[in-house]
Amino acid sequence: MEEDDPVVEEVDVFLSKSLADNLYLFQYPVRPASMPYDDFDRDLVRIKPVQQKVEIELLMDTSNENYSHSKGEQIARNVDGAFPGEGSIFKSGIMNKQFLTSSNAVVPSEIHRYAVGMIQEGELHLTPLHGILQLRPNFKYLDRADNRLREEKANMEGESSQDEEEAKPKAVTVRYTRAETEESRARREASFQYIEEKMAQEAWSNVEYQNHDSQESVTDRNKLICQSDDQEVSQLYLSHKDYLSTLLAQPEAVEERKQTSQTEELSLVQLRTLGLADQVRLLLVNAKLLIFSDIMRFVHGSPDTTSVLKTLQTVAVLVQGCWVVKSEVLYPKDTTSPLSGIASEILCRGRDYMLWHFTQNSCIIRKDLAAIIKLPADDVKEIMSHVSRPVARQGWVFLYSTDEHFINSFPDVVQRQRMLWDAKLQHLANRSRPRTKSLSKSEPMDVDSPTNPQIANHNSSENVAARALNVDDSAAVASAGDPSSDLHTQQLKLQEFIRQKLLANSILSLTDLKKLALLKVAQSLPGEMSVSLSDFQVEQCAIKAGAVHVNVAWPPNYTGNSKLFTFRKIGDDFDDFRGVLLDMYLKDFKHRRNSIADKFREVLGKEPSTKADFDRVVKALCVCRGQFWYLKGTVPS
Repeated sequence: MEEDDPVVEEVDVFLSKSLADNLYLFQYPVRPASMPYDDFDRDLVRIKPVQQKVEIELLMDTSNENYSHSKGEQIARNVDGAFPGEGSIFKSGIMNKQFLTSSNAVVPSEIHRYAVGMIQEGELHLTPLHGILQLRPNFKYLDRADNRLREEKANMEGESSQDEEEAKPKAVTVRYTRAETEESRARREASFQYIEEKMAQEAWSNVEYQNHDSQESVTDRNKLICQSDDQEVSQLYLSHKDYLSTLLAQPEAVEERKQTSQTEELSLVQLRTLGLADQVRLLLVNAKLLIFSDIMRFVHGSPDTTSVLKTLQTVAVLVQGCWVVKSEVLYPKDTTSPLSGIASEILCRGRDYMLWHFTQNSCIIRKDLAAIIKLPADDVKEIMSHVSRPVARQGWVFLYSTDEHFINSFPDVVQRQRMLWDAKLQHLANRSRPRTKSLSKSEPMDVDSPTNPQIANHNSSENVAARALNVDDSAAVASAGDPSSDLHTQQLKLQEFIRQKLLANSILSLTDLKKLALLKVAQSLPGEMSVSLSDFQVEQCAIKAGAVHVNVAWPPNYTGNSKLFTFRKIGDDFDDFRGVLLDMYLKDFKHRRNSIADKFREVLGKEPSTKADFDRVVKALCVCRGQFWYLKGTVPS
């Protein structure tokens, strides 16, 4: 069959980004194309870059025979008064300029779809636009004239009644303002008045206008031509029909996109035009919750499993073997809830706590969750509906069953995600300290209390990651003993990490060591460090790193809840003093400064030669409370 629309020419396409951050397209919708503003002189051109707002002052030809001088003088008098001053708009006493103000013609989030193209020597060079602005005449000076007339009238009336008002007593109203809560602050910052005030705070930046035929304009236009072609774009997997359909959206698809609030919704055809990272991110943002097999089925281009898993962990977290989009991806920074105006930081905190609870249980009572995270009912229902569904006499149940296949296939990823949840729980507990009722109806729950049975189980000395995989500590220790295994190498890395932390802090509790190690593992790349992190494992790593467990006498009002570890010797000139000082705290939990000095002279026959050296030894291991020195970790910090 003969082609109805044959290809007559093919051209290479280049992408230039030299002007991408500063290129605007100006449109003049109320000005005919036959009457451009090219012949007007510009008195002032200024811009607010963040808001993408432009103002231009065009000088008028007052000597033209069509210009009415009487009208121009009358307008200037109404605006600036009879005697123009420093802040006057028309300082010459006559209306000699007009104003153009811009408005956005395209939503900023959609501007990436537009570009300026230039064809040169058979090549098409495209430069993305930073904004498309429509400039229209602005008559704000007329508002100023009305305001001035009202002020003059009010001043005249005020002078006539000033004496009478001064004779009358005036009532004074005293008001007390309440402290602003985070919720009320979020609502205030989402209000139109607040946004207007913030927009007014951005300063104007004056810019210099250049005619299109000036040397500066020619130089800048040359930047629209791509200067190098050494960068390749990713492979395009679409057929020519699918490619055209992504460029030309169908009318019904356009209408559907207008009616939805999800600005990142894409069809699978459009999704396949993107890179792997964007495909995974948009899949999770739109679906909220997916199992790994579905992700591999939807992602186009046959990527390897390792690449998908590495990308997946940057935008999602693991809950019951399923992948849920991260809260900070779903609610970006400096945004607010479309339902209540709550700040994104508060939404993320509440949603993270909900997701953590789903890692422990498959069911949540909604009203109990709302009582803990303190979010409006609409927001609570919204975040819960993404990953769960209501079931009669049970509560809200997680949408998917536990993906045992993924858990068994990728134990290192599961272990890393468990450690990440441990770190996140510590962060949530430090950020908020709610004392409200439990998620279960039978017993109270304090999110930050060490006596809470749910949190106590979560932070117990058992190996959380190994427990999730049905592996005990003895198996983990046995595998660590094989020098040829990856786990042995990771164990050595953990030992070195603990050694460095003890050298930097001199003395640390087992709880602090485990917390630091937990954060280190959570921040490591997949497979870089995924060792067991039970109390036993951390203690063994500390001992193998050369540290010793310090047996100390605890103060009667603070018994401590963790072992203390330090180095008795680190190879410097103060090792002997350090050993004597540690031995002093075996029987007594506090000492005076002079008693420490006496002990040094009694055991070693000397003390540090200078006060600075003495302080260096004592302050590294001890903390002062009043007149006494206590070993670090034996008193609350």
